[in-house]
Amino acid sequence: MLGLFQLKIVRCAQKCCFTGVAMSIAMSAFGVDVLEEGFTPDPFIIELRAGGSFSAADIDPACNGYVAESASYSFEYRPDDNLVLGLYLGESAADTTLAVQDPGGQWHCSDDYSETSAGAPGVRIAEPSGGIYKVWAGVFAEVEMGTPVELAITETGLPWIVSGKTPDRVMEGGFRPDPFSIGLLPGGTVDAAYLGPECRGYVFRESDYAFEYQPSVYTLSVYVASSVDTTLVVRTPSGEYMCNDDHAGNSQGNPGIRFEDPSVGVYEVWVGLYSFGDWSELNTATLYISEASISNDAGPAISTGTGFFVSSSGHLLTNQHVVDSCSSVTIRRAGGEEMSARLVSANEDSDLALLKVDDVGGAHAIFRAAPSVSLGDEVVVFGFPRSGEISSGGNLTSGLVSGLSGLHDDLQFLQFSAEVQDGSSGSPLLDRSGNVIGVATAMLTDASQNVNYAVRGTIAEVFLDVNNISYRANRSDEILSIANVGKLARDYTVAVTCYP
Repeated sequence: MLGLFQLKIVRCAQKCCFTGVAMSIAMSAFGVDVLEEGFTPDPFIIELRAGGSFSAADIDPACNGYVAESASYSFEYRPDDNLVLGLYLGESAADTTLAVQDPGGQWHCSDDYSETSAGAPGVRIAEPSGGIYKVWAGVFAEVEMGTPVELAITETGLPWIVSGKTPDRVMEGGFRPDPFSIGLLPGGTVDAAYLGPECRGYVFRESDYAFEYQPSVYTLSVYVASSVDTTLVVRTPSGEYMCNDDHAGNSQGNPGIRFEDPSVGVYEVWVGLYSFGDWSELNTATLYISEASISNDAGPAISTGTGFFVSSSGHLLTNQHVVDSCSSVTIRRAGGEEMSARLVSANEDSDLALLKVDDVGGAHAIFRAAPSVSLGDEVVVFGFPRSGEISSGGNLTSGLVSGLSGLHDDLQFLQFSAEVQDGSSGSPLLDRSGNVIGVATAMLTDASQNVNYAVRGTIAEVFLDVNNISYRANRSDEILSIANVGKLARDYTVAVTCYP
């Protein structure tokens, strides 16, 4: 059992072993291990025995617990320009304390370094000096003397943060789409404050996303859009941690970091939640990477909407007005990455557009073959309204068919009462069997009730027939729960973004 730190170092005949492989940790003239800046693995971990019969308060009034007369462990540290050195004890059967004497003789003591450390102590030494560091692992109760505990030494500032993630994506200067976006679940249990004075919130131990960047002549911006209060941590290729929790006064609390002269290499990203305990699968966020300025409205798109797959060959339906005047279009599944889409066909009269992507073989919608749609039929809408504000995982609403024609009795359309918002255009309008009966297209903004319109499913089928697209249609006999209809729709519905 390796405890919190996962990595383990054991003593073996005057050299250190890491998972059975000898490591290049030298011995100094003082007979202690030498850790040079950039040591690996990081964190460096060793097992100790905590406690003793001496009061730690006799060492320094700020220290607590009972310690041994001699240091539990000593090491020589040789920094270059490192800004932080962290020493932490892992969880153990005893309530432990920690005392560290730096090369200058100053004491650093702790018994619980944060509200999320489960009582484990740790110290963070800014601008550490070179020389011998002496470490005492203590216990609060003298009777707990001899309890095993793991000491972690790290240059990341916090041993619960693990860097070195394999890049999820390689991005070169001038990448497309720009901004690149991906949906994430923000938050975690690690207090980011220990990574630096500007860091806030709580993150997961491992980074949420990593990308390798090869710059040209552009700046680089990394930012987040979410309806919850998020924070941002970026580890640069040099190993520096950059943090932000609100990049501008009008960003609605969304964080962002701009690199004026970005380096070549791997950038690791953590998206946190400002308050501990707020984590939920319902709290979603969208991470954006761009060579343009940080945007407060989720990127330089001229319009956003929704679309849905109608074939296993990568064809999608959306509204013509969503993709009108676009130089490029992207789509993104819930929790997925953006991918480029191309416009195949569009019809302004019916407000329908057909898109095509190279991603084939996934789930796709089924149209309603029978019976005919009637007034009062229950309907469900799944879409991606208000990009960057409402859940990036999609939004589900329900209502009724409230009219069998559109404005001025236009029979191409249905009227429905399920709530929609900006960005819902192109969403599938579904019956309780999960079959498509329409494509959401418009809302009457000055109405006192929900008055919304959808292109009839039969009109959408004619549009697909004209474009020689094969699709499926079934009878609507089985009644599903609204939640299950939403689950079906989530698998084939996407956010659509139009770029100028």
